[in-house]
Amino acid sequence: MSIVVRYPNPATLLYGLEIFAVGVCAVGGALAAARKKMDIFGLVVTAIVSAVGGGTVRDLLLDHRPVFWIANATFLWVSVVVALATAAYTRFRTVPTYSLTMADALGLALFTVSGAKLALQDGAPFLIAVLMATTTGVAGGAIRDVLCGEIPRIFRGEVYATVSLLGAALFVGMQRAGVTTAISAVVATAVIVTLRAAAIHWNVRLEPHALYQKAQ
Repeated sequence: MSIVVRYPNPATLLYGLEIFAVGVCAVGGALAAARKKMDIFGLVVTAIVSAVGGGTVRDLLLDHRPVFWIANATFLWVSVVVALATAAYTRFRTVPTYSLTMADALGLALFTVSGAKLALQDGAPFLIAVLMATTTGVAGGAIRDVLCGEIPRIFRGEVYATVSLLGAALFVGMQRAGVTTAISAVVATAVIVTLRAAAIHWNVRLEPHALYQKAQ
């Protein structure tokens, strides 16, 4: 039985988080497409998929109908406008790889929090809420990487999905403890972005080299 969802009122924190996350992930998708020298159509499609992919997978798993960007086309318009603005910017200036990585980290954090909050509103238990949060955070980026002809980041040994899981668990735990949504969201977002940035800076990876050597 599907759940008919009226997407949150524009005045709510959840709506604001999703709009901001869609914009940030659209930037990341557009930058990734620009690095692959895609045409404008490919760039916009990649940006949209990156922006709404995670939320779409989440809504399908939670059996929400309609999915969030069909219920409110503002999310698609934000993706398209941000993608075009990013494309215009990249025509005149070179965007450092670090900018793409940090945009991706912020999008990961924001979508993780929004996914957790939406799952909690459905009454999901702790584990399911954390899994839905991580799915929301990483799925869009994984689809983007496939479109760009790359192995998804979550399978390349990067500290990526791990920080999403930690941030999601922190957010859900704080919510269960009675901490306000605003404080929980800020803390979880800061933790995810900080850990992701630290992993990039110190090149911390999850590659089991010893296992690879034994397998050979």
